[in-house]
Amino acid sequence: MGVIPIVNENDTVSTYEIRVGEDDVLDVSSMDAETFIETLNEREKSIVALQNQGYTQREIAKMFGLTYQRIGAIQRNIKLKWRKFNEK
Repeated sequence: MGVIPIVNENDTVSTYEIRVGEDDVLDVSSMDAETFIETLNEREKSIVALQNQGYTQREIAKMFGLTYQRIGAIQRNIKLKWRKFNEK
């Protein structure tokens, strides 16, 4: 994962995106991204990495031997962790 300048639809600039679902993206600074990623377990890190590479929930599910619904649940959990991380 690297730092990529991104102009969002509301014309704000983010330096990093973390994909956590087919259409869900977390906009974060590069420092926040690396610190946040460190809080995830290995499976969550792998899922985020695969999602950022463009794999779909179904493709990721097949790789892990899980249902795509379970991958969706893991991604929702990652978003909850992100919200808690930002409350600090």
